[in-house]
Amino acid sequence: MITKTRKRKSIGTKKRFIGKPAGQIQERVQAVGPEHFGVVAVDCAKRRSKWMLCNFFGKVVVEPTSVEHSTGGLREMTQLVARTCQAEGLTDVIVAVEMTGIYHKPVQRAFRKGGFDTRIVHPFASSHYRQPLHPDAKTDDHDLEAIFQAAIRGYGLATLPVGEVYQSLQAVSRHRHNLVKQRSRLMVQIRRLLHQTMPGFADLFDEGKLFHHSIALPVALQFPSAEAIREAGVDGISRRLNQIHVSFQTRTIERIVAWAGNATEPSELTPMYTRQWQQLNQVRQMWDEQILATEREMAGFLVETPYVLLLTVTGINVVSAARFAGEAGPIEHYASARAINGRAGLFPSRYQSDEVDHADGSLIRQCNRKLRGAAMLGGKFDQVPSLLSWSGGTVETAEGRSARPPLPDCQPSHADGLSTHRGQTSVARQRRRSRIPAGQAARVPSPPPNSDRPIDPRHERGFFLVAEIRLRHGSETAGGIGSQETSWPQTHR
Repeated sequence: MITKTRKRKSIGTKKRFIGKPAGQIQERVQAVGPEHFGVVAVDCAKRRSKWMLCNFFGKVVVEPTSVEHSTGGLREMTQLVARTCQAEGLTDVIVAVEMTGIYHKPVQRAFRKGGFDTRIVHPFASSHYRQPLHPDAKTDDHDLEAIFQAAIRGYGLATLPVGEVYQSLQAVSRHRHNLVKQRSRLMVQIRRLLHQTMPGFADLFDEGKLFHHSIALPVALQFPSAEAIREAGVDGISRRLNQIHVSFQTRTIERIVAWAGNATEPSELTPMYTRQWQQLNQVRQMWDEQILATEREMAGFLVETPYVLLLTVTGINVVSAARFAGEAGPIEHYASARAINGRAGLFPSRYQSDEVDHADGSLIRQCNRKLRGAAMLGGKFDQVPSLLSWSGGTVETAEGRSARPPLPDCQPSHADGLSTHRGQTSVARQRRRSRIPAGQAARVPSPPPNSDRPIDPRHERGFFLVAEIRLRHGSETAGGIGSQETSWPQTHR
């Protein structure tokens, strides 16, 4: 059976503007005239910012002025801008705020509250325009000039509003990510101190089972030395574990007692090291509870968005779906899966000059790193190709042909690379391949069992294709879960 590929509609003779689509202001400038179009450039810092007002031609209307990050100072700044624009006949104004971590957000909120079209200028863009203007001098006034130049050339990017649910989901998922990283560092410290007091004890257990799904820590807490284990023996350890309601297997205890009989001498500071790792273990248990609480909170926010449909994809759990939803934001902000793909930077870099054309470089460097990490987390186990085959999707080959990628052999053990011990997904196991239309089985290449092939970055493109199809189909059939049917006047590119 011959499959048909969807062809893109030709653009035709439609005029286009050079620059970022989210930063275009050409039509607005033409509508009111350049002398009546104002640009407010803001250079932000931690405690105060500096701003100036110019028209589109660069005529300075308000000289660079400092403003403190206080309620009164920001209100006075917005009111002064409004009065000046009315007095000077500036009928259309945009505010270009240079992105500075989180310190630009108070100024951004103040101008938005005042009813101004507030846009963001990336520091790379302002630095690029400052170099030719003032190559060896970096001042706040020079930065304002560079921000103005970036804004009028289409690099003052408009950001679409994001609801409280998505903001909360992003904050909670990032908080959990930080907690997991801190807990991982703490586990390394505990293991190091435990080796000082009980040399070789941690090696009795599989990697990853020292802290969870084993009797390692319960035994070490009750018997903090090899000598104590030898004195208690198998019967003493068994009775103690029964008293604290810890299930065990006798052969595991026998292995521990056998280790204690041949264990090397511990450090001279064993009492101090024992006290330290036990205190750190209490902190670890507290973080376990916090991580569990954040995961429950993430699940509560996730069900209010259409991204909950991603849970139907094999290998994606609440953590990975919630992290992707928080970083991507409302799905209606994207015109297509290619828009998400472009924002995450999941496409190869290209170098072309005359007849030289290298279009198969590494992944581009400039992108939304948080969104890329969330997307790669969902596709790191290479389950995306199976989704494409199941949903009828295709990927583009290097020769330009449309081909189906290979299917994976095993289901991933964890969809979250930093997952907790609860394991939202089952362990790796052989599973049946997804069904494919009749007549196409011969076209699907079969990789060797349990192969460790590298992940093809092109497979990640399919993640967004499947996500878009399922989210939008679910929104239509379920009446728009967590979102409304809205038009898309602006899109991410």
